[in-house]
Amino acid sequence: MNTMLRKTRGWVIGVCGALVLSSTLDVSADSGSARTQDWDRIEGRIESAMYEWQLPGLAVGVALDGEVIYAKGFGVRDIESQQPVDSKTLFPLGAGVEPFTSLLFGTLVDEGSVDLDEPLARKYPEYRLRDRAVSKLVTARDLLAQRTGLGERSPLDGPALRRDEVVHRLRDVSLDHSFRSEFSSSVLNVVAAEALVEKVTGLSWEEAISSRILAPLGMGATSFGVGALNESDNRVCPHRLDSPLGKPVVFEFSNPNRPQGWINSNVEDLLRWLDVYVKPARSGLVEEETIREMYEPHVFVYWPSSGLISATSYGLFWGVNSYRGHTHARLGGFGDGFDSVVSFYPADGLAIVLLANRGGDVLALLSALKFEITDQILGLPDVDWIDWARQRRRS
Repeated sequence: MNTMLRKTRGWVIGVCGALVLSSTLDVSADSGSARTQDWDRIEGRIESAMYEWQLPGLAVGVALDGEVIYAKGFGVRDIESQQPVDSKTLFPLGAGVEPFTSLLFGTLVDEGSVDLDEPLARKYPEYRLRDRAVSKLVTARDLLAQRTGLGERSPLDGPALRRDEVVHRLRDVSLDHSFRSEFSSSVLNVVAAEALVEKVTGLSWEEAISSRILAPLGMGATSFGVGALNESDNRVCPHRLDSPLGKPVVFEFSNPNRPQGWINSNVEDLLRWLDVYVKPARSGLVEEETIREMYEPHVFVYWPSSGLISATSYGLFWGVNSYRGHTHARLGGFGDGFDSVVSFYPADGLAIVLLANRGGDVLALLSALKFEITDQILGLPDVDWIDWARQRRRS
C-alpha cells in the first residue's frame, strides 16, 4: 500500500523596477449548467474588495474538470509603474510551496524510494533532536503533517545556511509540544523535509521539483528564488500599507537567510499543478491512492469561524476541511508583501488560485473570494463572504 503526507515566512530580495506591459488573458467557458457563471458579478465583488482592502494587484484562476474556465489579473503589479497584472504575472508563493514538497514525496513513495512511516533515524541519522527518544520515532509523515512537536524556535538566524546545516542544528532545539500530540507549524519541519528529498534523490530540492513536477506538467513559467523573479518582465512587486488603514507602498525585502524553498509562479501554471490533485490519472504523475492520502486528515488544527465550514485538520502539507459538505483542501502562503491561496475540491473537480501582491490582512479576503467563487461554480446559495472577511479584519 502506498503511504503518503502553517505559517512559513516569505521573503524577497531586490528592488522592483520598471515592468514590461503584457496582455491580459481572460478565459471563461460555458459548457453545462454547472458552468453558467456570472463573472461580471464576481469581478465587481473582487474590484470593490480590492479598493476597500487597498490591494494593488490580484490574479485569479479557476479550473473545473481539467479545463481552465477563468484566468484573469486585476489591478497593477507595482503601484509605481502601474503595469497591469494578468494571468501570466509571477508571484512569490510563500508557504504555498509546501505542497510541492509533499507531492515530490508522493513520487518517491510510488517508486519505492521512501516509506513515509519508516523512522528517519534508520536511513537519515543526521536528523536528530534534543529529545533522543523522539528522534528515534520521527518519520517523514510526521514532518509533512507538522506533528513533530517542533515550533517556531529557530536556529536559522545568522549567516545563510544550507538545508543540511539546519538539520544538524536541530539537535539543539527543544520541542514546543509533545510529539504527535497536536499540530505545530514549524519552518524546521519544512526545511528538514526538503533536506530529506536531497538526501534521497541526490539532487537539490529545486532540481528535484523541476525534474519530477514542473517539467512533466509543463509548468514552464515557474521558477525558483528571488533572482529569477527579478529577471522576469512580468512580475509583481511587494507592497505593504504605510499605516494600519493607509495606502499601499512598494518596499524592499530584507533577506532573513532562511533556506526553505522559494517558488515563483502564476495562476496558469498553478492550475496545471492542482489538476494532479483533482484528477491524478490525467497527468499520471502520482498514483490516485497516494494523492488521496495527502488530503486525508492527520492532525486536528482548529475549529471554524463559520458554521458552513467544518473543523480544519492538516494532511500532508495541506489544510483540510469540509465546506458546505464538499471536501476541501487549501493552503495559504503569506509573507511580508504578498499573500496567496491555493485550493481544490477533489470530488467536484474544482481548483482555485488567488495571488496577491500585498501582505498583512489580505489572506482572509482571499479566502472569502475563494468561497464566493466556489458558491458560484457549485451552485450553492450566496453568502456574503467578503463581509465575513471584513469582520475578521476588524477583530
